[in-house]
Amino acid sequence: MTVGQKWLKFKQDGYCGSLTICNRSEQSFESDPGYNDKHIHDAVLEMDPEYTYVKVIHEGYKGSMDIPTIELGNDAAQNQDTLDNAILDGLAHLRIFREANTGAIVQFGYKLEDI
Repeated sequence: MTVGQKWLKFKQDGYCGSLTICNRSEQSFESDPGYNDKHIHDAVLEMDPEYTYVKVIHEGYKGSMDIPTIELGNDAAQNQDTLDNAILDGLAHLRIFREANTGAIVQFGYKLEDI
């Protein structure tokens, strides 16, 4: 499935937000207008370069709301410290959190078919 098809599926699933898809040769970022989430995508991908996707969902999330809340700002070093601490608390296994400043749901993982 191409990057464009993944973005189309993201939209068909009823989501509003942004999506990064990574493969060995490229990284593609798509976003609905009005959202400035690139720093969130960058922070998650810095956490583990092997992740193949990052979804930031502002509208349309239908899953459990019982997830950790993490605050990410524009300071890349601080974001990494925050995520490193969250990993120690189990974030890497959950692969989902709520970003405190925006309220967006952030999902990430290794398998593109999970998008």
